[in-house]
Formats: sequence, C-alpha cells, structure tokens
Amino acid sequence: MQAHSCFIKILSALVTLSQSLLAIPHTPPHRFLPNFVEEKPKEESGVKRTVRHHFLDYVAYLLMIICFPLNPLVLLNIIEPKEIRPMFYIGAFFWFVGMVLVIYPFFYFKLKGDVARGKAYVHTGKIVTTGLYSVVRHVQYTGGILSIFLATPFLYPHWIFVVLGIPGIWLTWLGTKREDAYLINKFGDEYREYMAKVPSMNLLTGICRKIKCRSE
Repeated sequence: MQAHSCFIKILSALVTLSQSLLAIPHTPPHRFLPNFVEEKPKEESGVKRTVRHHFLDYVAYLLMIICFPLNPLVLLNIIEPKEIRPMFYIGAFFWFVGMVLVIYPFFYFKLKGDVARGKAYVHTGKIVTTGLYSVVRHVQYTGGILSIFLATPFLYPHWIFVVLGIPGIWLTWLGTKREDAYLINKFGDEYREYMAKVPSMNLLTGICRKIKCRSE
C-alpha cells in the first residue's frame, strides 16, 4: 500500500495547492462544466430559455465524489483494495492526463475566451475552438472521465469502482448532450459547424482529424 499512500499524499498536496493558486470561491458544481457561457437575461440575448442541468447531473457529481482518486472509501478503510503495481501505473497515467484536461480551461479560457476582467474563467464571451478545444469539444468532461472513472479502478482495483464508473461515464456523456443543446441555442449555426468538425469527447478521433487536417 506504499504507492497508494504516496499517491494520496501527492493528491492532497495538489488539491491544497490548486485551491491556493486559483482562489476559487464557493461555486455550484455546474459552473465547472466545459464551454460554459454565462447566459444573458432572456430579454437581452433573445435566446430561448433551456434547462441545462438535470437531476441526473447531480447523480453524476455524487458518483464522481465516491470514485474520486483521493477516495473516501479507501481513506475511511471501508474497502481495502490490493495494490497491483502495473495497474497502479496505468491508473496514475490516466489520472495525470485527465487532470491536465480538467485544469486546462481554467487558464485557456482566460486567454482565448474573451473573459471579462474580474470574471471567472467560465464566463466566456465566445466559443473557444482552438488548442485542445480543436481536438474535443468537452475537454473537462473528457478529463473527468479519465481522471476519475477510468483512473480509479486501476489505482484501487475493486469491483465497486467498475460498477459505479460505468453509469458515471454514461451520465457524463448525457451531460455533454445537454451542454451541446444549450450551446446550439446560444450560438446557433456557428456551434453546429463546430460540432461537425470536432468530436464531443473521443480523443482518438479528434487527434486523427487534427493530423488529417494538417496533412491536407
């Protein structure tokens, strides 16, 4: 369990550091979804009001907490998974790549999203289609799946994380569909064109399309 203990300590330190660096005030969970654009009042934007977040989104948040790599079930000794080194390293790789994707919009939206001074990164003024957003549309959703629902079963080999991870991935995918519907409502054909060019969360497809576009 030495590798597990080390990993948990590193995670704790990173969580503390990220809170200090980002100085994020208490924010509802849906504010950390990708491509979030602040909705203007109906009379100003003329956009049909839509329900962006469903009860199932909150079920997904709960599953994320239960399956989070800094895992409450492991920390409280409710379960004691065996350490399998090769699986642990695979899980650590998924976690690292996923966390890069999760953190990426915090900075990239500030650079490319026309975020007003003093506003949180989620308050973008346009669709961001460059950088990693030219590979997949929902970078943070993809990162969440990799760093939580895929990484944790490898980090802590236990059937419960597989059982909870499958609906977690499915609910996250449903969240991207609602997010797409909202952004179509917001940006219309501009977002439809973006959807036609860039996959939702399929990194392999996105990378292949990117390579193909550069070779043409």
